[in-house]
Amino acid sequence: MYFIEIEIVASGQVLMVNTAAAKGLQQVLRTNLGPRGTLKMLVGGAGQIKITKDGNVLLHEMQIQHPTAMMIARAATAMDDEVGGNINMQ
Repeated sequence: MYFIEIEIVASGQVLMVNTAAAKGLQQVLRTNLGPRGTLKMLVGGAGQIKITKDGNVLLHEMQIQHPTAMMIARAATAMDDEVGGNINMQ
């Protein structure tokens, strides 16, 4: 009986963490949308600087640690590689 309750709590927490990871990606990319989209400055470990508002570039350059966010980023960049276009999320 306790195992079922533990599994339900754990799955609920996993869902909340995964949702937070997806929303984090959305918040980063959301401000890049449209003609008034803002530029992002990416600074590498050696001090190199890239300025872009391309979601594909951002997703390739970001060091994403969370597995769900990484999976979303890989799917988005694969879509951009196949069909092109704007991969920014709303």
